[in-house]
Amino acid sequence: MVEFDPTQVSYETVMRRVLKQAHGGGWGGKQYQSAVWYQSDEQAAIARKVAKELGKTSVPVLPGKKWTDAEKYHQHYYGTRKRGTAHW
Repeated sequence: MVEFDPTQVSYETVMRRVLKQAHGGGWGGKQYQSAVWYQSDEQAAIARKVAKELGKTSVPVLPGKKWTDAEKYHQHYYGTRKRGTAHW
């Protein structure tokens, strides 16, 4: 989950960073697929526009719903591994 302050950074900028690293499936199946959950029609339009520009149209853009964290052993996955990190 990504939280952001729209007074500090635009939603489009966030989407460009997120979707640049996103993958629409393939390895690991659907449970490891990237996705975007929007909170407004404006966010949906921005996410779809950026996904198209970046060639990431296989990444689902879905209406937001109640968030449920994964099991504890999945939390901070990259931070608890010696190999592979997400670079923001």
